[in-house]
Amino acid sequence: ILFYLALLLQVDNYAAKTGLKGQPASEIPKMWPTFVSGWHYLFSLAALIYMLLVMRIEVFAPYFATLLLIVTSYLTNKFRGEQTFGWSHFVELIIDAGKTIVNIVGILVGIGMIIGALSLTGVGPAFSSELLLFADGDTYKLLILGAITSFVLGMGMTVTACYIFLAVVMGSAMIESGLNPVAGHLFILYWGMMSYITPPVAVAAVAASTIAGAPAMETGFRAMRLGAILFVLPFMFAVNPTLILVGEPMAILHDVVTAIIAVWMLASALEGWLYFSGRLIGPLRVVLAMAAFGTLYPGTMTDLIGLGTLAFVYIVNRFMGARATA
Repeated sequence: ILFYLALLLQVDNYAAKTGLKGQPASEIPKMWPTFVSGWHYLFSLAALIYMLLVMRIEVFAPYFATLLLIVTSYLTNKFRGEQTFGWSHFVELIIDAGKTIVNIVGILVGIGMIIGALSLTGVGPAFSSELLLFADGDTYKLLILGAITSFVLGMGMTVTACYIFLAVVMGSAMIESGLNPVAGHLFILYWGMMSYITPPVAVAAVAASTIAGAPAMETGFRAMRLGAILFVLPFMFAVNPTLILVGEPMAILHDVVTAIIAVWMLASALEGWLYFSGRLIGPLRVVLAMAAFGTLYPGTMTDLIGLGTLAFVYIVNRFMGARATA
């Protein structure tokens, strides 16, 4: 929820800063005609989810779902008398897919060699004891090392395989260090999937760039910026399990509220726009980001300092804006 809140706030702040406006209600397509014209997309998506969750064929599910989409799209267009998916479209699709694969295949081959070497040599399972030894009882050092390890080992793997591998390699180290078991496993799961939106791998961003017709690496860096809260969120609930609703009700309420405020501050700093204050100048963005990180750290004093800094940034930015327009 905190991630989607941050994503919503960043997009809204960007729209406010650049003057983007929503589509007029009169131009929004009606729901039922839109559903009828694109039912085959939902059908293929439902088939993909079924193959992933029920049939458990993660390797072949995307191929079968894509084939199903092509067939249903062809039949739908033919039934309506519209232009069908011909050979020219198919050749163009193959060429575009080949260009996309060329951009990432070299990276994935190198990563595959690393993962394979760790698995075959037995070095992977030894990571757990080595991490505990190197961290020397320091929880934050262990989390940083665990994040780096999860990020590297999670490259180019499916979500299920990534989590199973990392749970074996690092799960015991997280629990033995005193972290909450649920928080520890969520930590390695989150960081294991971080490569999906982080260049140079950014598998999810590459797929999105193909749909949008945008440059793959540029899309990856944009995804990384929009998902910036994900780089902080695992550390938040690892050291403060109340954010995953573990603990006393009042403590959970307090920490969730302060986390929401901190996420708002971080989203404002990243996009350079603060509600009720306007465009943020560069130095104030840095100050607000630092205050957000401080507010995320559990403790009443850090919360008060963060809120005080937010008030300071708001007042100074309003004053600077008033002087600029005077």
